[in-house]
Amino acid sequence: MNAKRAAAAVLAIVLIVAALLVRRTIIDDDAEGPEDSALDPAEIGTLVCAAELADVCTAVAARHTELVVDVAPASVTMDGLAASGSADAPLWLTFEPWPGMVESLRANAGEDPLFDDTRLLAASRLAVATPTPQRAEALAATCAGTPLWR
Repeated sequence: MNAKRAAAAVLAIVLIVAALLVRRTIIDDDAEGPEDSALDPAEIGTLVCAAELADVCTAVAARHTELVVDVAPASVTMDGLAASGSADAPLWLTFEPWPGMVESLRANAGEDPLFDDTRLLAASRLAVATPTPQRAEALAATCAGTPLWR
């Protein structure tokens, strides 16, 4: 009976040590931050940001000084990219539906698509803003359970 207890205690100690080793070598191994991405900021060249994302782009520019960061209204960037005959696109941090609008304008002009890859980085829930609490209450009472976007 004592041998079984001793074996169980030794096994428990081995499992705890193994868990600590796994945590130290695998889980806590990211102390230096994320691995470098496959894209070198110097190779990207320019990051164009929608004006609403200026704070994010300022932080990126501070961390990656070799990257040229330009902040412009999305509509201005869209017009420039749609009118450009170039097949080279900057890295563009913006909101949907701007990239799709650029591609539609380019397709209508007989230009090749500009973006090989678009990635969703973040999303937020759809919300309705009302100017007064009374209007919000009226909207909730009238449209309860009804999707507002249909």
